[in-house]
Amino acid sequence: MRKGATDGPLSLPGFNVLEQQAYGALLQAPGQTGYKLAQVLKKPVANIYKALESLLEKGAVLVEDGDPAVYRATPIAELFDKLETELRKQRKAALRQLGGRTPPPDERVYRLGSREQTIQRARGMIASSKRVLLLDVFPNLVSELAAEISAAAARGVKIAGQIYAPAQISGAMLTLRAEREQVLQRWAGDWMNLVADGQELLISALERSGKGLYQAVWTRSPYLVWSFHSALYAEILLSRLRVEIENGASKRKLLQLVEDYHDRIATDAPGYKRLASQL
Repeated sequence: MRKGATDGPLSLPGFNVLEQQAYGALLQAPGQTGYKLAQVLKKPVANIYKALESLLEKGAVLVEDGDPAVYRATPIAELFDKLETELRKQRKAALRQLGGRTPPPDERVYRLGSREQTIQRARGMIASSKRVLLLDVFPNLVSELAAEISAAAARGVKIAGQIYAPAQISGAMLTLRAEREQVLQRWAGDWMNLVADGQELLISALERSGKGLYQAVWTRSPYLVWSFHSALYAEILLSRLRVEIENGASKRKLLQLVEDYHDRIATDAPGYKRLASQL
């Protein structure tokens, strides 16, 4: 391939490594025979022809019949349009077949494997939250999740959070942590901790560069989730009380603030009722 043509290896969903390599080579140098392509990629000829047949079935290459046949890559935009259409069809079919099934209760603790998976899990939790959402999120991640948080607030989810840089999201009670500068300097990465409805928990630390993941854990364990919900609720409330105290709030206002947070955040979450019923 041309130097600088791509930022890394070509990745095509549903294609094996050799198919991706063959498609990429044809994309960069159209009009090659299977034999020539095998020489370029330094692969067995039989394997290359097998990969080309698979690419032809997937609509990723065009073939000019002859002796020998000559192959050309389908334009990448056209290929991805085709893949996207097929993926939508598969999604609809899967939802029709499996979407109505209620998964069995799962109280295990899972480790997530990538930054992308962690961000997607956070977006899913926010999008599916119904009553209460707690968050403790560093600035970069607030920006990434702002649209989802705003949408949750707009549909009536009660949101309380602790943040580390000014951010305005209508309907969300976001408190700017007082010692935010020290915290941001102390931690090399970005943390993102979420509790949705007291039923689902995500604890994560991501690279501040926006590329990698240090660690992420997700669970629906009722006791673990509610324990973290209670702890995060208390920390968010403490941050808010500190701000109010520094602003000279009266004892009456502080007590009212505690009551408001307790009524809106602490006991209204479905996870609280779920855990109480189990115990």
